[in-house]
Amino acid sequence: MDGPETKTPTPNEPPEQAVDPDPPLPMRAFAYVVPVPAERLVSWPAIGAWAVAPFSLVPLVGLPAAIVLLVLGVWLRTRPRYPWDAKTGTAAIAIACIAIATGAVAVVSVILQGRLPQFPEHVAADIPIATRALQIVALIMAVVLHECGHALAAAWAGDLTAVKRNRLSLNPLRHVDLVGSIVLPGILIATGASSVFGWAKPVPVVPQLFRKRRWGNLGVSVAGVGVNLLLAMACLSALVLVGSVLNLLVPGLEARGFWLPVAPTHLGGFPGAVGVALVADLLKAGVLINLVLMAFNLLPIPPLDGSHVVETLLPASVARHWAQIRRGGFLILIVCIATGVVDRVLNVVAIAAVFLCYAAGAICGLG
Repeated sequence: MDGPETKTPTPNEPPEQAVDPDPPLPMRAFAYVVPVPAERLVSWPAIGAWAVAPFSLVPLVGLPAAIVLLVLGVWLRTRPRYPWDAKTGTAAIAIACIAIATGAVAVVSVILQGRLPQFPEHVAADIPIATRALQIVALIMAVVLHECGHALAAAWAGDLTAVKRNRLSLNPLRHVDLVGSIVLPGILIATGASSVFGWAKPVPVVPQLFRKRRWGNLGVSVAGVGVNLLLAMACLSALVLVGSVLNLLVPGLEARGFWLPVAPTHLGGFPGAVGVALVADLLKAGVLINLVLMAFNLLPIPPLDGSHVVETLLPASVARHWAQIRRGGFLILIVCIATGVVDRVLNVVAIAAVFLCYAAGAICGLG
């Protein structure tokens, strides 16, 4: 889940270059031509729609953002300027409608129950294997979609290198990094670390192909964490929807641990309660894991996304010196992990995730 892999063309390794299928005879020995950015795929309103989408899914308080997203979606559907505008508009309208519907159900739930849930007196220490498996699924999807966000942002900016190398894929095997995806998480799990994190194989990016290099670098760097924020808010919104519907339809519903991300959910009083509890566990894991991954990747330590963001925002004279830190960035990251600095930051984020899920429980009326 580290930042996109930036590749600078060298004489021995030309970038992804267009080749004339039938160049003039004198030029057949020199078929390479200067690479050009890919056709622009989306307009600024489409980019704005994706920026607003995560905030539209925040329960209740996200309703104004959902209305803005709906307006942008209709605009993109009726007045598309670029190839992906209409598709983006359709997605924006769908997300906005889901957010508004979820908000409406939550409002009804709040009006009818009128009370806040109490903290559970006892939380089971043992997490079922099924819940563990769902947490692993949530982690894998968070990592994969994070990398897909990088690849998609690069394509929007004009560089199709990642797309051509099949990195815009939901197949986890295309994104596995030996150290970041297997060795480091395995060590953290084996040592009983309070937070488990890692990274995937970097997405190949050629900044020379961006139409606007500075904005392209910034967009690609924040795209992955933006996807994680969108997923976290989507899971939180879905958790509110599930809880609100249960609270409205099942009189005398028994619920424990519904709002606590690190504990299994216990539901009772209706058929299929175990299955719904597992769904709640998956959604809670989605909130926690995506927020932790977002915070981890925003740390200003090379090669994480936060370092790329800082480098992009710095003046050119200072950015050159900042870029030199990359050489020892991995060592700095290992030191921060070993000394517990990263763990402390992620614990704060985990607490924030707990309060978000507690707010979800309060809206639903479930403890």
